[in-house]
Amino acid sequence: NMCVAFLDSVDYSVLSETVPISGRNSIGFKLMESTFDDINELSGTIKDVTEQIFVLAGIQNYVIEENDSERTHEFKPNQSFLSGLEQAFAYYNWKLIEMPNGELIAGTASFISGYISNGYYSFDSGELFKRRTKRSSDATYTKVRVTGKDIDGNDLEPVTVEVKNYTYWSLPTNKTYHTTVNDGYTQSELQKYAEDLAESLKYVGVGEDFTGAMKPQLVVGDVA
Repeated sequence: NMCVAFLDSVDYSVLSETVPISGRNSIGFKLMESTFDDINELSGTIKDVTEQIFVLAGIQNYVIEENDSERTHEFKPNQSFLSGLEQAFAYYNWKLIEMPNGELIAGTASFISGYISNGYYSFDSGELFKRRTKRSSDATYTKVRVTGKDIDGNDLEPVTVEVKNYTYWSLPTNKTYHTTVNDGYTQSELQKYAEDLAESLKYVGVGEDFTGAMKPQLVVGDVA
C-alpha cells in the first residue's frame, strides 16, 4: 500500500472527470474520534497500555517498544484515545507516528528512527509548484498555562509558557490555553508538558497547499 486513509467525504458526480475526496489516517480518524467512556483506567507497562488503547480503537497494524516500567493511567470518559496516549507518553518521552502503509509506531525517538528515515524536500514555487498559504487565528493562543498535582495530591506551581506563533498576527496578550494534567506529575514534568504543548500549538492556523506534477509522501519529521 502507498497509504491508508479513512474517507470523511466524497463529492461524486456522474458527469465529472474527477472525484474529490478527503480522509484521515488511523491517528486522525480512529484515535482522535474515539473516547474512553467507561474504560478510563488502564494499568501495566506503557507498552501494555498503548496496546490496550490500540485494541479499543480497532487498530491492528502496529509496533510498540518494550518497556518494563508499570503504572496506572487514569483518563476522563470524554477524553480521546489520542489525547490519552499523549498524556501517558509524556511520562516516558514517547512519540507516535504512522507509516504511509498505515502501521503505527510507538516508542522513543531512537526506537522510531529505526523504522523510518526522514527526508528533506525542496519545492520550486516558480516552476513546478503553486503554493497557497492559509492562516486563521480562531484556534491560536499566545500562551499556555498548565496546572496539576503531584503524586501526593499537592498542588504544583502552575507553569505558563509563551506560544511562538505566526509573527504578523495581532493576538490578545492573554489569549491563554488553560489545561490541567492528571495527578502524579513532578514539577519538572509539568514544565516539560507545558513546553511541549506550547511547541505543538505554534503552527495552529497555518496551512500550506502544494500542487504540481508530483508530491512526496510526507511523514512526521520530514523537512519541506
